[in-house]
Amino acid sequence: MTDWLDLYPRTTRDAAEQIARSRAMTSKENTTEAFFSTHPDTASTDGYGEAVVHVRIPADWVEAGWARLDDEFELDDGTWEEHYAIQVARLAPEHFVD
Repeated sequence: MTDWLDLYPRTTRDAAEQIARSRAMTSKENTTEAFFSTHPDTASTDGYGEAVVHVRIPADWVEAGWARLDDEFELDDGTWEEHYAIQVARLAPEHFVD
């Protein structure tokens, strides 16, 4: 049975609409990776755009090296937020959740 990571990059509304249509994404900041949070809306992600995209990837991508844990920290409510860098070329249409 596959374990999954639900991840959320923030972006502009226009970019989110384009991602939803194409079910693909690129990163303007990093050539091969994009950054994602395990939480769709926290204080640490607010400054990265007004729209959120939902992506679901197999958790074993971390072990395979296609995703890497970039940062993790405890939130005010006692839960943990993790930020992952994902190789965007690995994202397929089925990884994008409506």
